[in-house]
Amino acid sequence: MARHLGYHFLGTAIPSAYKDLFLIPMPVSKKRRWQRGYNQSEGLAQGCLRKLSELGYKAQVVSLLEKHIDKKSQVEMDPFERWTNPRGSLRVRQKIKQRIPRDALLVLIDDTVTTGSTLLYAAEVIREVFPEQPLHLLALALEV
Repeated sequence: MARHLGYHFLGTAIPSAYKDLFLIPMPVSKKRRWQRGYNQSEGLAQGCLRKLSELGYKAQVVSLLEKHIDKKSQVEMDPFERWTNPRGSLRVRQKIKQRIPRDALLVLIDDTVTTGSTLLYAAEVIREVFPEQPLHLLALALEV
């Protein structure tokens, strides 16, 4: 389902000026991945990749971020707890970082945004390493 949604998700939102695009799925903890059997954001990224390839873009899905600290699930948290919970949980994978050219467009993909704290924190982590590069944030759903 995620790949199908991802295929229709991106559409023509990417400017044609970029020859290299890197789709970065939001990571989930190893425990969450084991429980679900998949990462929804990776599926969305794969669907986006298929569409971009059909449109002639040179794109890749890369797991640039890793969740290195397993934090408590945010499902039962109030908005303030959700806002502070992701701090310190993500980092850039150095081996992947080296493969990304300085003129590439980075697209961070998440499945659902509730408060935006995780998506914005992930963007901050990426921005620390790639301060000059264009970075788009993309989410499939907004939970209200």
